[in-house]
Amino acid sequence: MLTILVAVAALGAVRALAQDYTPPPADPPPFTNPVMSGDFPDPTAVRVGPEYWAVATRASGQPSPPILRSPDLVNWTVAGYLFAQAPTWSSGRQLWGPWLERDGDRYLVYYSARKKYGRPCVTVGLSDNPIGPYTDYGPLVCQPRASIDPSVVRNVHGRAFLVWKENGGDVSSSIWVQPLSLDGLSLTGSPHKIMVGDRHSWEGGLVEGPRIVRRGAWLYLFYSGGRCCAPTTCQYALGVARSKSIYGPWRRPKQNPILKSNESWKCPGHGAVLQTPSGHWWLLYNGYRAHGPPDRGREMLLDLVRWSRKAWPVIIPGSRPLNEGSAAGSRRSAAPAGS
Repeated sequence: MLTILVAVAALGAVRALAQDYTPPPADPPPFTNPVMSGDFPDPTAVRVGPEYWAVATRASGQPSPPILRSPDLVNWTVAGYLFAQAPTWSSGRQLWGPWLERDGDRYLVYYSARKKYGRPCVTVGLSDNPIGPYTDYGPLVCQPRASIDPSVVRNVHGRAFLVWKENGGDVSSSIWVQPLSLDGLSLTGSPHKIMVGDRHSWEGGLVEGPRIVRRGAWLYLFYSGGRCCAPTTCQYALGVARSKSIYGPWRRPKQNPILKSNESWKCPGHGAVLQTPSGHWWLLYNGYRAHGPPDRGREMLLDLVRWSRKAWPVIIPGSRPLNEGSAAGSRRSAAPAGS
């Protein structure tokens, strides 16, 4: 009898938990950009259970990079900040270009900070909760012309690699990759340069904000180029390249840039590419309003990523999945058959 009572109690507890659990929506609900008003540039986001967490670059008036929370990628609130006090090794003034990475029950934020009396470096913070607090573990890479805009990509075996941008100065900027240690808190192996900005194209020698995702047999490197970040003179846009290997070679398509200014938003770029439970892909990124006060900063925008018949990403601002009930819609062509 005691065994039966215990079993019944356990079943009741399981049912209670099931009632409390809210599954994540298959796709974001209908929305109009921006999904987060105000200055929240360079967003990075991950899904944790039934919700999404994001981190953005520190803007004026914020103590450190803001941590955002959403149930559906559309309705965001500020949940906290990366830390109460900037790392002691940094100047504390510039903290930007974050990347949020979940590793089991651990959360790592890779970001850029300017070294005291020195150049910007890529560093990493660790927490057991997405809302923090995060403990900074010090600079990972500090190149002579500055290292910024980190992100993480994993190979087919799950090994993590750090991806980042080296500033160009009087030459083109470049994108690098290097293996991370198993705990993600240091670098191992050797760095490899995988892309250099093209001075004779829309990039103007600038490539930054690298984000690499895997889809099918390909790795896709989403990156930003052009001139950033003044709302009246910027010429920023989003490009893509693809490869079968993290180390490349990376090939850009003739359709680049795949996202650029339109009648509503100027200079889009530097975002996160992530998949919802439906299987569709979405881009969370920043842009300036094309009309209105220029002091609103870079607001947080969201758009669907579709895929052409030749497996290149296509972004049509304001579009919705062709079949919102399954991922099949994301695989239909949104571009001409020859693209």
